[in-house]
This record gives sequence, C-alpha cells and structure tokens, in this order.
Amino acid sequence: MEKDRGILIAILVVLPLLLQAAKISLSPPDGNSIDFEVTASGFQIYSCVDVNKTGHLSWALDRAEAELFDAKFHTLIGFHYFLPKPDAGGGRATWSLLKTPGSSSSELPSSTVTGKTITNLSGGRGNIDDLLVQATSHSGHTRLGRASYIQRIKTRGGTAPSDEICKVGGMTQAVPYKSDYVFWTQQASDVIEGHHGYIDAKYSTRPLFLLFGEGFQHYRFDGSAWQLFNASALLSSIPGQEVIGDHYFLETKDARGGQPTWSSFASPSTVTAKPVNTLRPATSDSISWADLHATGNTGDKYFFGGVTYVQRRSTRGGLPPQVSRAPKVGDVFLSPYSAVYWFYVSS
Repeated sequence: MEKDRGILIAILVVLPLLLQAAKISLSPPDGNSIDFEVTASGFQIYSCVDVNKTGHLSWALDRAEAELFDAKFHTLIGFHYFLPKPDAGGGRATWSLLKTPGSSSSELPSSTVTGKTITNLSGGRGNIDDLLVQATSHSGHTRLGRASYIQRIKTRGGTAPSDEICKVGGMTQAVPYKSDYVFWTQQASDVIEGHHGYIDAKYSTRPLFLLFGEGFQHYRFDGSAWQLFNASALLSSIPGQEVIGDHYFLETKDARGGQPTWSSFASPSTVTAKPVNTLRPATSDSISWADLHATGNTGDKYFFGGVTYVQRRSTRGGLPPQVSRAPKVGDVFLSPYSAVYWFYVSS
C-alpha cells in the first residue's frame, strides 16, 4: 500500500502537464467559491540557463517575489514567493498572510498555501499569463489554510527579457509585474446550483462528509472503444491537505454489483458502491457527475463503514483519450482527473 501511494504521489506531480492539453477553463470546478482577493506588486525573476542542454542560453522563470495588498484598503497583508524545491505535490508558488496586516516585520505568517499551476491563459501582449493554481500544501488554520484554488488574473508586465541579453549562464533579471490573486475555498454545502440534492430527495439521506480526490481514470481499448476499468486517486479534505485515504476499483464486482471503492487509512473502513444515476458535468471536458448506491461496507460506521450513498461531483478531466493514431486492443490510458466525493447516510 505505501509503495502504491508513493507511485501515485509521484505521478500526480506531473498531472498539471498532462492536463494542459485539455484546454480547461481558468475557473475552478463547480463546488468552489471565492473567499477573498488581493492585489500583488513585485517581480518575476528569470535565470539565464541552458534549458535543453543544447548550448543555447535562454531565460527561464526561477521564482517570483511580491507583496500582497488588501484589494479594498490597499494594506500590506502578505507576501508571494517560491519554495526552493517543490513540495510533495509538486508546488513551489507560495502565498503567506501576515499575522498583523500592515506590518512587514519578520513574524511568522498566520497561514500559507503552496500550489501547482494546472492551466494558463494568455494575459495579453507584454503580460505574463493568467493562471489557475491548485493547492498542494498548507500551513496554519486561518484563511490560506483552507484555500483550494488560486487564480492569477489581471496581469500587467512580468514577461521574460529578450534572449539577446542572456549572455552568461546563471545571471538573473527581475522584471516588475502586477496582478490580482483570487483565493477559492471548497464549499461545505451539498447543494450546488443546477444540482439540488438529488440523493437527498430520492433516497432520504443526509450528507456525512466530503473528500477531494485526485488521480486517474483507467481506460482499456477493447477493439472498438475505450472502456473504463479502474480508478486510482488519493483522498483529502481539500486540495493540498493530508492524504487520508484512496479510491480504486475492486478487481471484480461484489455480490451486489459494486466495484468503485473508497478506503480510509487512519480509521480503517471502506465503502464499495454501484452507479445508479449520472448527471451531465458542468464542462464538456470532464467526466460525468454520478450517484452511487453502497453495496458493501467495512470498519468504522462513523466513516466509510456507515455510508449508504456516494455522489461524485465537481469533476475535472478524466475523459478517455482523443488520439489521432489507432489504438491497439489492450492499450491502457490513464486520464488525469479530480473530483469531490460526497458521502451520505440514511436519515
């Protein structure tokens, strides 16, 4: 189990690169709402390096350094910077809030969030890209400690200098930029606009808890189409928080037809379920939302052991491949995805 978790964590580090090709919206998945917004003023810092090891020097982004200001009162409230090395989830870009707004002393921050870029859109000529960043780690329990996604928008400046002045490897250039950063949180309500409590109304249930899942939908080509045969995902309370469980398929369906399974680590328990309804996703580049009926449980009845229904919501990615070459029978494709899973108990 530990080995499998390690492999999955390593794969998730490259997840943003795979998702870039999907042309996903800059907005977070449904089920997230804006918490607060800040303005930033600082520098994008580029290093002169031989990126491709071909002897040709060019500018590559090394880090950013910026001050964060309250969007309404323009008070200094924090800083933006990069970690020296990526965290376990592949993130370097970090935002921190001061314990005392307006004070730039060396006191410890009240909270921080680090994230990885999952998509980008052009900021226009002369401006760095707008970004959607997914949280990969947190510290503290105040506002940034609950951030799920960060948007960089309204960018001004910050683009790399001309390669003509990149003459000596290791030299750096700091380019001024400004932008707004919007911090989002994962909603705690199980009612999302357009999807009003289907399970609650039909099956007389109440929500028990929700978990964020990130990983892969596994497809195999059967000669005519790509068929879903497995999933592998890590579960946490929100993006970037501690991993507390995983999601996978049983090798074969259980006696009641269930195969998708969710498992917890610290308080051992599982729930297996079968789909009973599908809902159209909010975007065409994501797998469907789904309602599932539990077919088997083990362990702690206050966790997965007591779950009677599961709902997959707020999906992102996970579709079968859209490839030009003809696949061979038995070919396997792992499609990156994320989702929020709601777990229900009977009322």
